[in-house]
Amino acid sequence: MTFNLSVLTQEFAICAVDRRLTTPMGKIVTERSNKLTLLEFTDGHGFITYTGIGRDFCGRTPSDWIAEVSDLGRLSVDDAAAAIKADAEPRLAEIARRGVNARHSFVLGGFKRGNPFALLISNYDSLEGLERSDADPVLSITGQVMSQSGVASHPYLVLATGAKPRHPARIKSRLIPAIKRDASAKALRKLMVKTVKDIAYQDDRKASVGSSVQSVVIDRAGNSEILGHVPGGTTLMEGPNVIGSGMKFADFYVDVSSKPRWRYDRELGKAKIEETLCKACSTPVPEGYLRCGVCDAAAQ
Repeated sequence: MTFNLSVLTQEFAICAVDRRLTTPMGKIVTERSNKLTLLEFTDGHGFITYTGIGRDFCGRTPSDWIAEVSDLGRLSVDDAAAAIKADAEPRLAEIARRGVNARHSFVLGGFKRGNPFALLISNYDSLEGLERSDADPVLSITGQVMSQSGVASHPYLVLATGAKPRHPARIKSRLIPAIKRDASAKALRKLMVKTVKDIAYQDDRKASVGSSVQSVVIDRAGNSEILGHVPGGTTLMEGPNVIGSGMKFADFYVDVSSKPRWRYDRELGKAKIEETLCKACSTPVPEGYLRCGVCDAAAQ
């Protein structure tokens, strides 16, 4: 299970999520699974991420599911959430029929009519922090919207889903004081990325949360800044999917190596990015990464 962290203030929405994909038995499949999509709605803009099921039995990830929802960029925030719920429920039911505990959550965050919002679409979790050990047969949608006319001097939303930190109080003690002192989006994002990486390091980077992190900052006007945070650095940066009215971008990358090359695969219908196994610990190391995300061995 991955770990994602979202923070929303009156001025910006930030999401940080790790990129590791593991099997139900805990084997690392890839260190470059995309779990973040940027969305334009008819009444706002924001992001969606997820935790729980990493891929179905056809090899499709929940980011692929989201990209396949028809006309998602032409819907309102609430209608988009309903469409994602309707699309995901039969997929999760099929996974559950094969004996997998299909616990799953989507998190949507951003700005709706200028107001920060967060929605949780989950079959086991709630915004109140109450979790069920087994998945319900249906997903529930719960959410919060912060009004600009709110009386709180520093209104904010903090939402963490997925793998459980050993010391959850540290997340609040790290983030909330920074939010209350009006930390910049850059400074707050740095704290959030460190928090996600700390979850990876609590299990020596060998469990379901990886140390490669993707993050985005979105402001009220809809401007976004995307960053990748890879141990040791990388020359191949992959971005989140982007869906809007009449447009959809998926599986794109930027090659900043000294020898950039074309990677489009006609059979796959997308770029083919290789991963090799670390010679020291056999963890998959994506193309462009300078070192292994588990043992720090230099990439071959």
